[in-house]
Amino acid sequence: MPSSWRSVVGLACLSLGAPPLSALNPAYRISQYLHTSWKSDSGLQAVRRLAQTPDGYLWLATRGGLVRFDGSRFSTFLAGSVPGLESSTTQDLLVEPDGSLWVATLGGGVSHYQQGTFHSYTIHDGLPSDDVQSLYRDTRRVLWAGTRDGKIARLEQGRFEKVPLAIPESPITAFVETADQSLWIATFGNGVFRLRDGVLTALSVQDGLPDARVAGLYRDRSGKIWTAGWKGISFWDGKRFVPDSAVNKSVAYAIGCKEDRDGNLWIAASSGLFRAQKDTVVKLDRNSGLSADFTSDVFEDRDGNLWVATRAGLDRLRNGPLRTFTAKEGLVGDSSPIVVGDRGAIWTTSEGQVDRIAANELSTWRVALPSRAVTLLSQPGSEFLIGFHGGVVRWRPQDAGTTIPALAGLDVHCLLKARDGSIWIGTANRGLLRFKPSPGSGASLEAVDRTYPSHPLRRIMQGPSGQVASSVVAFTG
Repeated sequence: MPSSWRSVVGLACLSLGAPPLSALNPAYRISQYLHTSWKSDSGLQAVRRLAQTPDGYLWLATRGGLVRFDGSRFSTFLAGSVPGLESSTTQDLLVEPDGSLWVATLGGGVSHYQQGTFHSYTIHDGLPSDDVQSLYRDTRRVLWAGTRDGKIARLEQGRFEKVPLAIPESPITAFVETADQSLWIATFGNGVFRLRDGVLTALSVQDGLPDARVAGLYRDRSGKIWTAGWKGISFWDGKRFVPDSAVNKSVAYAIGCKEDRDGNLWIAASSGLFRAQKDTVVKLDRNSGLSADFTSDVFEDRDGNLWVATRAGLDRLRNGPLRTFTAKEGLVGDSSPIVVGDRGAIWTTSEGQVDRIAANELSTWRVALPSRAVTLLSQPGSEFLIGFHGGVVRWRPQDAGTTIPALAGLDVHCLLKARDGSIWIGTANRGLLRFKPSPGSGASLEAVDRTYPSHPLRRIMQGPSGQVASSVVAFTG
């Protein structure tokens, strides 16, 4: 691989026997997924919510209209250009089993998109306000709408009806229903309310919430209720909310959270996207390629791709057949050469260090070489010979490495261990050499071929009958 590519690509490992490409591999580091971003150059403004209809379209609630994405092209629906959509500032999305879509807007009430047409519901249709923040359909098939000023309405026989609940004025940010058909209501400023059998219960900081400003609610596959808001996330343990200390060390303001099919919890936050695997929390932000730090929603589609809504646009994470290791994972500079060591571990060298990749973990050892490593040869017992412009170093993870005196001064470009145990060395200053190490002082170095004394030998190969061949041409394909 040309060095101009190595600095960008790093080291890629083919994941044989990995899960299907449609699912995010939970063993991958968050920076190793295939990552695509769409921003303002695709016509997107700040994205608030994501949803997928049964026909496969991805829908985006944005500040600049309702957007439909087919995987390659964005189509934007704007107020004034399509009847039945009264505002382009869209806030929330709700997909029905029949494929229709409900859209909450600021200033335009609620719109229902069905079979290519929109129908709007405003204060003239019973909504207490046209500034609608959140939508939810419960198991009784009741459609709920929450407004920015703390009012709640439900759709009854084609009209919205205000539900008189003693909730102080603050945005109704989310709804979720539990198995006992209790309706949980999140507010941004007054905590969480639970409506069960007509009785409303207020839950706030004294009940374990990290903060009364709650931006999102989520029910995971086990039935656990999660909150997202200022000071992080928390879950309901049956009696009170319990803050997630591992996540909240890193997250100051969580906007929402979702569990993927492997049980990982993804958190959309003001400082990036976070993945929580038990007590391990990792982050993806603008510095690592996300379209923006502020993320407002995270959504796993039916194919297992993860979509992220941000203030700058849309991001997609998906699995791939290659697992890439770059500076984000700890490599330094160019990573070459690459060899397979004991137990299938991948070994390489980068600037001033030896790197091992095993079980998706990168381990590094600092090693002092007079110049950059050019070639690496694996020996039994996790021993390596490192060739460089000046000789060969014998190195083990447990020691600092020693220069082989008999090979001092060689401009080494390639190494091969032959079946008889001898070491063949391709150089740029002495042609092809054969080295026979021995425990004592009887190591021998034999010149085999000096046909190309001024050209570095790039490859050495041993054929089936034992013959050794060398080449001055580097294979770059």
